[in-house]
Amino acid sequence: MRKVVIDTHSDGVIVTSPSSISKLGSAPLIDSTLSSMPPFVEKDYRIQFLAFFMKQSYSSLLDISCGDQARLLKWARWLGLDIIGTNIEDEALEKNKNDGILSVKVDLDDENLIIPFKDNSFDVVTCTEVIEHLKCPRKVVDEMYRISKHLCFITTPLNDSYDTPDHIQFWSIDSFIDEILSGYDNYTLRTIVTKPMDLLLNWRVFVVSIHK
Repeated sequence: MRKVVIDTHSDGVIVTSPSSISKLGSAPLIDSTLSSMPPFVEKDYRIQFLAFFMKQSYSSLLDISCGDQARLLKWARWLGLDIIGTNIEDEALEKNKNDGILSVKVDLDDENLIIPFKDNSFDVVTCTEVIEHLKCPRKVVDEMYRISKHLCFITTPLNDSYDTPDHIQFWSIDSFIDEILSGYDNYTLRTIVTKPMDLLLNWRVFVVSIHK
């Protein structure tokens, strides 16, 4: 049975699997550093939420489809973590290289997808604002789980809130749990509003953590 509570902070809903409840009380790594984060990430909601789950013992992070800006990886590097990203576009890979970020080329729509890392390679594996573009998002999530040691972190729009033409996946809370999270017994799913205007437009985003 799932537990559903109202998240008054983000004006959304939190859904937790039974075994994830104990994880919600874990002390975050960033208690004292959220107010002193670098300017390039200070307003990034993804990092605000990911920070809650980060622990002092975590030392490595892989960001799936990190993009050319790689803000999440830059933040993780600022924390002192070992970082790696993946991308598909050569231009993004080159920009990552110029920024001192190692990234590897991975086609997430490959029907035989195997992300080229061993099981349990990274403490944290992230994938933000990506899976709504993919043909087989569950395959990507399963690969994330395989190569993570402790935590997978995912964000994606709820019901295509942003009406973006290249989004091909659309989920309600129930369909996301059924299609993406079924089989995992330790997760938290939030729906959040990222800025005041989104509340007026009823635009929301899923913020998902899957724990090992």
